[in-house]
Amino acid sequence: MKITTKQIKTNEFETEIRYFAETNDGFDGNAQGYGYKSIEKLKKAHWFYKNKGKLRSMEHQAKKFLKSNPEIKKLLNDYFSADNHIYALKNREELSFDGLITELRDGNWTVENREETIKKIEESKHLWKSILYVI
Repeated sequence: MKITTKQIKTNEFETEIRYFAETNDGFDGNAQGYGYKSIEKLKKAHWFYKNKGKLRSMEHQAKKFLKSNPEIKKLLNDYFSADNHIYALKNREELSFDGLITELRDGNWTVENREETIKKIEESKHLWKSILYVI
């Protein structure tokens, strides 16, 4: 990927340096002529472009997992709810899948099949980021 810079006039008084890329994989490195504000944003956009098929597949798998496990979907919605986030922030705790598993093992959350639920959540570890995006 060849990266070039240009000064773009953002309004009549200011100009900004913008980054453009030349690629041969179909990526819009010009961002419709406007460019990117930083090299990091350009590289991030290129990474998402190259991995969009994989990301869509993971999102589809996450939706399928949640659809086939409605009790886990409800549990995750409750655990990652806004109210629980506020409570966790007050106590300086971080909400995560590992934290949920720990709380399930400690008996802080009531679920019918505790061990089976924990097992399903642990087995879906490769989907955790996609599940957070979907719920």
